[in-house]
Amino acid sequence: MEFRFVATLALLSVVVIGSNAALPAEEYWHSKLPNTPIPQDLLNLLQPGGKDKNTFWDMGLKQSEYGVDDRREKYGKRYENAFEEGVDDRREKYGKRYENAFEEGADDRREKYGKRYENAFEEAVDDRREKYGKRYEEKFHKHNLPNSTVFFVYNDLHINRKMKLHITKSTNKARILSRQVANSIPFSTDKFSEILKCFSVKPESQQAKVIKQTIEDCESPGIKGEDRYCATSLESLVDFSVKHVGNKTQVLFNEIDKPKKEQEYTIMDVKFIGENHIVCHKQKYPYAVYYCHALNGTKVYTASVVGADGTKAKAVAVCHFDTSSWNPGHLAFLLLNMKPGEGTVCHFIRSDTLVVVVITGNNAALPAEVYWHSKLPNTTIPQEFLNLLQPDMGDKPIYWENLEKAYIKYDRRYENAFVGSRDDTREKFHKHNLNLPNSTGFFVYNDLHVGQKMRLHITKSTNKARILPRQVADSIPFSVDHLPAILQRFSVKPESPQAKFIKQTIKDCESSGIKGEDRYCATSLESLVDFTVKHVGDNAQILFNEIDEQRREQEYTITDVKLIGENHVVCHKQKYPYAVYFCHALNGTKVYIAGLVGGDGIKAKGVVACHSDTSAWNPGHLAFLLLNMKPGDGTVCHFIKSDTIAVVSNNEIIETKPH
Repeated sequence: MEFRFVATLALLSVVVIGSNAALPAEEYWHSKLPNTPIPQDLLNLLQPGGKDKNTFWDMGLKQSEYGVDDRREKYGKRYENAFEEGVDDRREKYGKRYENAFEEGADDRREKYGKRYENAFEEAVDDRREKYGKRYEEKFHKHNLPNSTVFFVYNDLHINRKMKLHITKSTNKARILSRQVANSIPFSTDKFSEILKCFSVKPESQQAKVIKQTIEDCESPGIKGEDRYCATSLESLVDFSVKHVGNKTQVLFNEIDKPKKEQEYTIMDVKFIGENHIVCHKQKYPYAVYYCHALNGTKVYTASVVGADGTKAKAVAVCHFDTSSWNPGHLAFLLLNMKPGEGTVCHFIRSDTLVVVVITGNNAALPAEVYWHSKLPNTTIPQEFLNLLQPDMGDKPIYWENLEKAYIKYDRRYENAFVGSRDDTREKFHKHNLNLPNSTGFFVYNDLHVGQKMRLHITKSTNKARILPRQVADSIPFSVDHLPAILQRFSVKPESPQAKFIKQTIKDCESSGIKGEDRYCATSLESLVDFTVKHVGDNAQILFNEIDEQRREQEYTITDVKLIGENHVVCHKQKYPYAVYFCHALNGTKVYIAGLVGGDGIKAKGVVACHSDTSAWNPGHLAFLLLNMKPGDGTVCHFIKSDTIAVVSNNEIIETKPH
């Protein structure tokens, strides 16, 4: 059978050699991608066949295994392509356990599920899939899960993180055909019989099943935001790449000097590469076929890793920030205890995969999220920040979309609690009791105890203004002197309410702090990190209010109180066309977390800041009006609002407040 296959390709190659009109694949590559070196691995597959007779079943599988382990063939397709990893001996055993995990006689459902599972991002999920997902979770016990780190959350992609990985070199030696040869060979399920005949493959053989599965995968539609294509030649792979990435690209793949068995690796360095990219997975087929796709909401990173035995490698990680269209039964959700759309799912690519990414002038710079981990290696970046770092998908990143008029007046004075000078309008506002909020805006420290009831409004943030990269934010003027230019840039009329908010935010940011306060307005995540590290150090925790479901203002009962620390900064998100955080560190302040239960049974956690020194506060501050106090009279506490975070040193001891 090998001889017939090689003879078929040899005959087809003669036709191409006789035609000088076509450019060889490598020349075509350089004509379309002049700045991108062709990887040696691809060049090797373009070489004329010598002693090695590379048939399609020489794809990392041993010849002796064909037709022996039927389950491995079925499982291999779903496991290797969907899990993005190699397959060592333990995984082969795992493969058998995997197949045994399903009911006997359910081959048809298994095949259907394999299709859905392999194409991990299918859009439509019918009732049978939902039922199947339940059987999957019931029968797929935790002890049967893979030992290696197959999928992980984005927050685990940082320096010093340890992961069990299997980094190998490609064992799929199927050769790359020229476009003319590949185009002359049928490639569709309608021509399946003809394809098998062309390669002398028996219809009931394992090889036939592999061929059929690859073609079906290539013919399946993509999910929302995905463009997929199966390249049957290097030229067609190049065309798909140029379509999505352009002609200034770099090709990424895992790199390791000597392939090792699965072991624990430590991440030594993480670099963001880009968002504009395609990923191509080499399929199991008689000749080289690459399943390529471009998917929105995905970022590419490279991680330098060191194994427990000292082996050094470079691995390519792909992080999917939008999983809302994925199959609910996808293994990633089982492993990470997540559901579609709940968070960012990452994985390292497998040995037979390559990534093509656009080269830009900014690729050398650390992106905001990687900068965060380089400065705060032990601190998880909140998902709220990650969401705001996403590329603009059509939302207008302007702050005045979600404002409520009754809340705006109160918000500016209430949240920036420590401004030394206020204008007459604000002074008058403080004197009108009718304008005071019904909820517990401020309270004394002695009221912060278990059993205390307070009327609170705990919500999730509605401020969707996006976080800009530092280099972009720094290029935009941010001062009262440049207000006309700022308004013009964001197409805001000078007399509009939006203009007033912009002006007020800038004025607050330019105002001086009170005694014992260091304040700073961060216009990027990088600058927020710098201010945090300055005051808290590089071992910090991020605190914010937590509530599962949005609720209206209601009465809450405090169920527990914990002191978190004194060494902290608090950052309030401002109303501005893009994300601006008013951050300050204030002496004489302690931070607590309070467990809460609402009158309707809803549970929440609220972050409380208690200020023991109010001597420098404005005598007309709302807190003094509400509590009938004067500056310096006592400790004033308040819950932070939904758009606020507190960053506290992890080096401080957490205590439970005495009841």
